[in-house]
Amino acid sequence: MGRTPKPWYRSTRQEWRVEVGGVQYLLHKGGPDEREQAEEAYHQLRVDLTAAKKAAAVAASAPPVVGEVVVRYLDSLATRLEDGELSQSHYVGQVRVGKSFALAYGDRQLSTITADDIQSWLAKGGNRGPWNATSRYYAIHTLRAIWKFARKLKFDPGDPFDALYTPTPGRREEIPTLEQLELLIQAIAHESAREILRFIVAVGCRPGEAYTLAAKEIDWARDVFVKPGKTTKKTQKLRVVYIPPEWMPRLRELAKLHPEGELFRAPCGGPWTISLLGYHVRKARRGKGWPWATVYGLRHLFATEALRRGVPVAHVSELLGHVDTKQVMKSYSHLARHDVELHASLARVQGKPKKRKR
Repeated sequence: MGRTPKPWYRSTRQEWRVEVGGVQYLLHKGGPDEREQAEEAYHQLRVDLTAAKKAAAVAASAPPVVGEVVVRYLDSLATRLEDGELSQSHYVGQVRVGKSFALAYGDRQLSTITADDIQSWLAKGGNRGPWNATSRYYAIHTLRAIWKFARKLKFDPGDPFDALYTPTPGRREEIPTLEQLELLIQAIAHESAREILRFIVAVGCRPGEAYTLAAKEIDWARDVFVKPGKTTKKTQKLRVVYIPPEWMPRLRELAKLHPEGELFRAPCGGPWTISLLGYHVRKARRGKGWPWATVYGLRHLFATEALRRGVPVAHVSELLGHVDTKQVMKSYSHLARHDVELHASLARVQGKPKKRKR
């Protein structure tokens, strides 16, 4: 054991001090004859330091409160966003959910949160009122990620989700037809908005892949553009989007106009964003009763038309940038509304096989 430190007197300032663990503490201000008072202050300091050390150990071992875990989780998301592992919209959505939950239960420990607490929070909804099924599903998905993050930190937050009803996210089953697409295109005021929507339908890319497309990402010899995609992190493969030949001359024109940055530009001259593109679509469908008129619905239209025209599922999956064919079979094979094609298929199934000629 080391030598117990003793108070020492600093004559220039008439202070009694002591050094503990490399840190100096002021014990007492007075003359050199007041050593006794300095030693009493020193013993009290040792008591206080010991108590503080014990309190810190207890706090370190105690489960964290909701607010602390949410802050650390959002910090980790910010790091992933800077590294390009996360989209801006996904980050903003999780921040909104995390802050809302922290405001409701920030001072409680994660292990005390029950399914009823989460259900009560979901019922209140956000700033704009109650959430729909899709928003509730996304909120629960975010909370599950926060709980999983807490387990990575070696905490035991419990699992309130087994007893929690998880709504199924809503899906837009109404996909526009080619005729409806033309109605939407004609209803949009600006040609720049009409052009990027036509491009999304033509190549089947995600809207974000279209409005962030830059000239440097286009392989002009192969008629494709290559960039990191949604599944790049999982597959270690870049997203390859195939461009119809009729679009190449227009892309060359845009590349000359905008050799740096995004090719497609909004009416204001700046780059497109998903919210700005959605605004133009919502404005065009206002008062018309067009639930099928959405930006992402155009990608659904591409996939559905490809399947209806007999393009192999594996090829459709590759064109859409999916890892396998499961997503196409689950989300994009909306052929139930094509009555003519299905009746024709039924007739072929029930028809008698032709007799072979001898």
